[in-house]
Amino acid sequence: MDENGDGARILVVDDDPDFLEFATTVLEGAGYEVGLAPNENEADWEAREGAFDLILLDVMMDKLDSGFQFLWKMKRDDRMKSVPVIMVTAVDREMKMNFGCHARKGAQTDEERAYLPVADYIVKPVAAEELLARVKTALIECAREASRHD
Repeated sequence: MDENGDGARILVVDDDPDFLEFATTVLEGAGYEVGLAPNENEADWEAREGAFDLILLDVMMDKLDSGFQFLWKMKRDDRMKSVPVIMVTAVDREMKMNFGCHARKGAQTDEERAYLPVADYIVKPVAAEELLARVKTALIECAREASRHD
């Protein structure tokens, strides 16, 4: 991956086959390499083996908190903790919750960052253009952060 996010490898974790197909079509059409995982267990294996640059992660899969469990697990793993995650879910719309506000507005405190340690948060359904813009932004921000630590 270069500093603009071009050539990035993206893992899409979602139990909805329609979203997996949509994301694959959109992301591959934009030149990204895409890996797929339909659940938390396959996501864990793929993330460890695949050296992905970004993960798109659904919140609710086989269990209500599958996405959160995977997120918290990967953020404690030295090999995966620096990989940016974008939460992609319908939970705000379906359950009238707004836990993604910290990601969208930018977490300001360590407590907020620990609560939802993601680069961004997108509510489904998402338009292809918005998905690509959010992915590109997260990849560029991650590359900038990495270059500051070099």
